[in-house]
Amino acid sequence: MSISTSSTTSYKPRRKGLCADKKTPALGVLLLTCALLLTACSPHNQVTLNDLNSRANVTLDFELTYDKSSLVCTDGAMYFEHALARQTLTSFAFYLHDIMLSALHFEAPDKDNSNDKSDFIEVEHNVQLTQSNWQEQGIGLIVFDTICNHSPEPAIQTAKAGSNKALQATQALFNTRFVGTINSDAAKHIKSAATVKLNMKLGLPFSLNHLNPLQQNSPLNISSMFWSWRNGYKFMRLDLDNKHQGFSFHLGSAGCQSASSVRAPTNECDQANIVELSLPVAVNQTSQDINILVSIDIANLLTDTVLNQGNACMFMGIDQLDNCAGLLEALRSQSVFKQKANPS
Repeated sequence: MSISTSSTTSYKPRRKGLCADKKTPALGVLLLTCALLLTACSPHNQVTLNDLNSRANVTLDFELTYDKSSLVCTDGAMYFEHALARQTLTSFAFYLHDIMLSALHFEAPDKDNSNDKSDFIEVEHNVQLTQSNWQEQGIGLIVFDTICNHSPEPAIQTAKAGSNKALQATQALFNTRFVGTINSDAAKHIKSAATVKLNMKLGLPFSLNHLNPLQQNSPLNISSMFWSWRNGYKFMRLDLDNKHQGFSFHLGSAGCQSASSVRAPTNECDQANIVELSLPVAVNQTSQDINILVSIDIANLLTDTVLNQGNACMFMGIDQLDNCAGLLEALRSQSVFKQKANPS
């Protein structure tokens, strides 16, 4: 059994009848608050007063690895050995949305009901991303510093939250962390669960995928992560280089139909190519907040791919899907994104 909740999951208040006692003067302010919130004291309301003031922080950090070994900068570059050749990583970035933490609990049978059986109940809790240069409208962008510049400051200086100024993607701009919140009671529910999973969707929803990037806030205004109004955004961008030739994997939707390349489609594309990720994770039960380190193993992504320009996967049309099938299958196999040990 699976139950999905929003980031403002309703929980029973600790004090019963909070809005019932009209004779107590101290409750006047609370009654006014209830009136302003319209239905805050209704038993059917989705948001409680406790929800408004009690949030736990959620931090998701991302790290690049190759065959379980961390990729680090060496001599001003980030590279790895693959198929007996040195591959230099020139760019790696991706969008995520619908970030959820699911908790699996065991429910014992009702002793008074002989037909009731024990069951596991899975409840999903939405992680509400905090708006920033890298997080907007429930989506976030991870960009790795592939030229080892080690300074995210240019992104902050050129793309203030709420501005429409285009942020040009250069390798000097990077971000490897998502920050959000979750209801504190939901966090306790997660920490006491038998099994916890981090669920995410790689890519962008159709409602955001074909917007004009020149009119969007960061991180939806980065030109190097966008094809055209018809084809939309690049959900993941991986570019490699070696002494002989390069290789690119630009994941996005395919089979998008519109009157021209500068017109957004009105119907969803034939292949959305949004990849659903589900990672078993462990959380620190003694910490109030939730911190998870996610590793992305490029070796598992490229296992069955010959790295040359002829095998490049750009998702610019249906005819390229054959080149992309192995890469998509690797992402969907849940072997690329995994939690790194020792949560804090």
